[in-house]
Amino acid sequence: MLSVDLTLDRYFVGAFLALRDHGVRLASVVYDIAPIRFPHQVPARFLTDFRHWVDGNVAGSDLVIAISATVRNDLAEYFAGRAGAPCPAGRRLAWFHLGQDLDRALPGGAVRDGLTRIFDSPDAGTVLLMVGWLHPRKNHLLVLGVLEQLRREGISVRLIVIGRRDISADEFYRRVRSSPELVPSVFVFHDATDTELAFCYRRASALVYPSISEGFGLPLVEALGNGLPVFASDIPIFREIGEGFVSFFPLSDAGVLARKLRRFCVERAFDAPRPATDFHWPTWSESVDRLLDIVQQGDVPADSACAARNALDGIGIYTRELAAAYSLRDDVTPVPVIMGRRAARRASSSVVVLPHRPEVSAALSIATGTDICGARRLAERIDVYHATDYWIPRMRRVPVCATLHDAIPLSHPHWANPRLRAAKNLVLRRTAQWAQCAITVSHSMVPEIVEHYRIPEERIRVVHNGVNDAWFKREPPERIEEFRKQRGLRDRYFLFVGTLQPRKNVGRIVQAFERLPAHVADGRQLVVAGKAGWRTDEIVATLRAAEAGGRVRWLDYVDEGDLRALYQGAAAFVFPSLYEGFGLPVLEAFASGVPVVTSTTTSLPEVAGDAALLIDPTDVDALAAAMASVIDDSTLANRLRVAGLERARAFTWARCAAETIAVLRSLV
Repeated sequence: MLSVDLTLDRYFVGAFLALRDHGVRLASVVYDIAPIRFPHQVPARFLTDFRHWVDGNVAGSDLVIAISATVRNDLAEYFAGRAGAPCPAGRRLAWFHLGQDLDRALPGGAVRDGLTRIFDSPDAGTVLLMVGWLHPRKNHLLVLGVLEQLRREGISVRLIVIGRRDISADEFYRRVRSSPELVPSVFVFHDATDTELAFCYRRASALVYPSISEGFGLPLVEALGNGLPVFASDIPIFREIGEGFVSFFPLSDAGVLARKLRRFCVERAFDAPRPATDFHWPTWSESVDRLLDIVQQGDVPADSACAARNALDGIGIYTRELAAAYSLRDDVTPVPVIMGRRAARRASSSVVVLPHRPEVSAALSIATGTDICGARRLAERIDVYHATDYWIPRMRRVPVCATLHDAIPLSHPHWANPRLRAAKNLVLRRTAQWAQCAITVSHSMVPEIVEHYRIPEERIRVVHNGVNDAWFKREPPERIEEFRKQRGLRDRYFLFVGTLQPRKNVGRIVQAFERLPAHVADGRQLVVAGKAGWRTDEIVATLRAAEAGGRVRWLDYVDEGDLRALYQGAAAFVFPSLYEGFGLPVLEAFASGVPVVTSTTTSLPEVAGDAALLIDPTDVDALAAAMASVIDDSTLANRLRVAGLERARAFTWARCAAETIAVLRSLV
């Protein structure tokens, strides 16, 4: 049973949980936990009932699905700090994003004359838009104060507010009615239709969204989808969904918003790095597909990025870069394969679509001993099948080669998603046997593959990953400075990049940073860029506590375009991982010209060579000393920069593709 709404009726909470006793699997969608985070903004009775719902329905569900990664993290933090409360333990906390369709077509229906006259008036000037119910959390009063100031300066600006009235909106109306600047310039519509909302998105000059807290922020997505500039408060959820497209302002300083709006009204100056016309977001249909995927799988990584951004993990980058390198050659013809019809709905005609999802195909082949469904048709088009991730099909008509990037789920199951872990590991081992040859990405992984996948060493080949040429290109200094200011970063920070997982050792990075000598630490930040993955409650709590002091900054999401500026603005890259199959971020830092401190474990010495400082990742003092030495010793730092660039140039995707093709040819 999927519960998609907030129900505070205590009878329902009990009835919902009783279904579990009858074998029903329970899933709950959570939109936010704002009443818990801001209890002073809701009635006491509502807060009591809301906590009962969270501690009952939500905590008792088999699967909890938040509408954003931010809400997912809020839930994880709440349960981690809730003594005695049942907890989904992070292993069952997933998330997806809501969709939006208002940019697709203007819904049918009329727009009232009172609304059109605001825009058609000769003295309309700049028309700002706010969308959301009139509640203190939406922070309308901050915008009213800025609007008063701009009107007193003689700037022609109006404000349209669309949203239903809350019982606590009296102060908003009192402020408007008592101000000679606001009475003629503020227009409120409590009952706007979708037609009228879409009309406003298309005609307004900009959206202003100053919320103190949100679970998602649909107006932000709708506005960007309609090409509208957006000014929004700098809160985590708005960074998550609007990073790069939104002009952010701090809630603590209304003067920043005033300066931004003044420049926008007078000069049409807007300081987001990317235009809203570049923004793409899933439709509601795609959002529902994503939700159903989570419910059906029950096992979607919490760090899966929004489909709108096409964000990739390491395996995704490997697959993309190999495909790009293949496309530059005339001696191979790659045939893309997608497993699962739903995933292939928008695939091009050149893609071969196999009917079942990877896990279903594997289970069917194991149970029946037959080839993957669609194998005969696929075999007519290919000479060899290359599985670039862990989903390896059974195919007897053509040889199969599998790239096994690491053995983490088998060698360190406590670092992986625990749901059905034993069954998944059994499938991993069984399907690995269907490959005639295995490629792994470092020599350090060979014994791991032999031991845990039980593949003979003579069937394993090592092909190192590469680094894209784009990483060697230098961003203009003003671009780096602009990015740094937008994200609230200090000059010359220490940087870590990677999905937050126990093996990434982020907790020790924070400890080492806190032990730095005062002359090194003063004025510097530790910047952590990466979304929360599995089993990260403790890491997230550590980062949030450290952020409160102002010297640590957690950037939950950084898109690929901004990531180069982030690397190039760093004083040093710190990557003391406990386990890596390869370690692409090290090469990215090398190519970015940043000194690197990394581990003596697994693949990292192999990738780094003598171009980085290598430390025992479990030794916090050694890590702190290495970080300090990069700052104190400019000669060392320069040597590492030069050596890193030289080292990175030895790892190209063209070489990776050539060596991979040689392995594949040997099977034909």
